[in-house]
Amino acid sequence: INLNVTSEIATLINEVDGGTIKNLGINNCTFENTSGRYAGSIAATAIGASFENIIVGPATSIGGSYEYSGGVVGYAIESVFTNVANYAPVVNDTSSTSSFSGGIVGYSEGSYFTQIYNEGDIVSHNAITGGIAGGLVLQTNTTDYNEFSYVYNQGAVLSKSVHGGFFGYDLAS
Repeated sequence: INLNVTSEIATLINEVDGGTIKNLGINNCTFENTSGRYAGSIAATAIGASFENIIVGPATSIGGSYEYSGGVVGYAIESVFTNVANYAPVVNDTSSTSSFSGGIVGYSEGSYFTQIYNEGDIVSHNAITGGIAGGLVLQTNTTDYNEFSYVYNQGAVLSKSVHGGFFGYDLAS
């Protein structure tokens, strides 16, 4: 897929609600805006969705100013991610300190992550940022725990705010 998306919600699919996205690879795509709520190369939001065998290539970029930005999904609730890899950089220029950026998902509640790999650099000026928890997933909710197995981050995580190589912020700790 080759495309250039410049809008308030920068993504391939606006919302995946209960559906499954599988066996999809994208590369050489640009997702960016100057102000918006969600950004993710595959989906802006995911609710009870499943993502299997997904690859986001290094020639893809996610950039702009967002509340929730992820290499694959911006905001996920009770979703399942299996065999998902992100090689694309995620750059969030937001001035808000209550925004979230991650290599796979910007923000997640009650989701499951298995066989996850992030190599994309995560750069944020003020957002809470994570590589696998600061790049893969940034925040978990105390009532809806996220679960992780076989998760790896090799991307750099750079932020003036809270950041981490795995999680940027975890309310459940």
